[in-house]
Amino acid sequence: MISVLAQECTISPEREVEALRFGVNAAGTMAERGRLGSELYINQEAKRLETSILGAAELKRLGRTIKEYTPLKGGAYGKLGELTVCIAPSLDAGVPVRIVGLGDTFTAAAFYKLVL
Repeated sequence: MISVLAQECTISPEREVEALRFGVNAAGTMAERGRLGSELYINQEAKRLETSILGAAELKRLGRTIKEYTPLKGGAYGKLGELTVCIAPSLDAGVPVRIVGLGDTFTAAAFYKLVL
């Protein structure tokens, strides 16, 4: 998942990557398990999942493309002109038990992490 922040944004890129990572963890857990639980449950279940091949490739491509590339646990960010680009690669849930609503799951979890 990718997010682009304007220069005047009040959210730090580290916090944005953390929110993206939690959204990815929630969507991956929902896809693989078919349900969500507490934040602890989501993060524990997500540890069992591998980073998707496409997500890992995009993370590497971002590292070659942007300036001031800063890798973080579960993602990275960097500068593209006046913008800050944040990325958290998706997870591979294997054969998912649920696919409907994963975008909503991601969005809700990322938003939850930002407003706490």
